[in-house]
This record gives sequence, structure tokens and C-alpha cells, in this order.
Amino acid sequence: MAARTQLAVLDHNENVNHEQATTSSGVPRYNVVFPKHSKEWVARKMYEPTTQNFREELLRNTSSYGAAQ
Repeated sequence: MAARTQLAVLDHNENVNHEQATTSSGVPRYNVVFPKHSKEWVARKMYEPTTQNFREELLRNTSSYGAAQ
């Protein structure tokens, strides 16, 4: 369970500052949703897809650690 939490923290830290998605013409993208608790339509920002680059670095570091022993 601890390893899962640590991976979640690494994923969050890598993607915490990703930018709002834009159209090809540069206009910011929004998603219109209807939350049941407020019963009003709301426009929410759409963000760029997250990256998983930390996994490759983690794999390189762990495989080089195993090779060193």
C-alpha cells in the first residue's frame, strides 16, 4: 500500500502544473457539465493530458541500482 501511495505522489507532482488545453487556433477548451448537487450548468477547464515520464526514470534508476550490486 505504501508503494501505491508513493507512486500516486510522484504522478501528482509531475502533473500538478499542466496547462489548460487549447484548440488548434489557440482558444482555451472548456467542458460543460451539470452537477446534480447545484442543478446548474457549469463550464470547467479542460487540461492537457497527463504524462507518465516519471515511470521511465524510476525504472532506469531501479535497474541501474540492481546492476550495481
